[in-house]
Amino acid sequence: MNEIVVGHVSSSYQLLNFILFLKLKRYKNCNKYVILDSYFKQATFSKSLVDSLDKIDVKILNRGFRDIEALIKGNKNLILISPGINVQYIRYFSKMSFIKIDDGIGSYANFLYRYKAFIRERGISIKVGVFPIWYALMTIIEMIKLKERFASFDNDSYRSCLTGFIEVESGLVEEEYALFCSQPYVDIGVLTESEYKKILYCAEKLAKGKGIPLKILRHPADRGFDYSSYEVINTCSIFEEFVCKNKNQIKLVLGINSTCLITASNIFGIESISIQNTFFSKMTNNFPVKIKELFKKSSKKVDV
Repeated sequence: MNEIVVGHVSSSYQLLNFILFLKLKRYKNCNKYVILDSYFKQATFSKSLVDSLDKIDVKILNRGFRDIEALIKGNKNLILISPGINVQYIRYFSKMSFIKIDDGIGSYANFLYRYKAFIRERGISIKVGVFPIWYALMTIIEMIKLKERFASFDNDSYRSCLTGFIEVESGLVEEEYALFCSQPYVDIGVLTESEYKKILYCAEKLAKGKGIPLKILRHPADRGFDYSSYEVINTCSIFEEFVCKNKNQIKLVLGINSTCLITASNIFGIESISIQNTFFSKMTNNFPVKIKELFKKSSKKVDV
């Protein structure tokens, strides 16, 4: 075996897409590994997805790049499967090919969108000044090394593989409800609690208008807001897994500008609504064209 496959993922959503790609492409004659490198420190990876790695013969590299160094000694080539190329992979440039998997709407972002997101999520630091150089370098390397793109949206193979991979639980159909997908905007200081409550109140009204209750599915990094007055779903599953198992009960998906809104409509055929205040309305208007097209096609917008 002259090739090794390494996935480098920073969220459960990326891990899901890595697994689905391998299930479609097989790579039976290669040793397969994954590095779990969480983007948000307080977030963890879906246990069910991590447990499924054994079934497809994928081993977790606990020491990251030090493990890769040992694995590719000699003449072995590296197939990297990830939403992007970490700067440390430059050392394997001559031996590497790159397969790009989706990271939600972030995969369709341009420089300005990613730059603003980086500042919003990581804060102002010396890294902000280095970001443009890093972005230009990684973009060039990705163009040179890109072997294949594995898209989540408008992809029939992805849709069928996802629904086939996740085992749908059988049983009695429970009550229908609307699902609000949270995002950690209070945690990172983008929204005040008062502003966020207005969005949740709007979500409640929209659910009530359809005669169904509202339930909250928390983002893994959403830890700061108090949801004690709401019904929060207690699950370790990520959105795609949860909806696949409960799509007969979920009649409406609500959120701000989460990838979940696009996934709900594009993959599962569930109505989705984006709830936006003035700040997010301006943000949406400044989205790259591809992201705006995805939201326009997949979700309806409601202002608060």
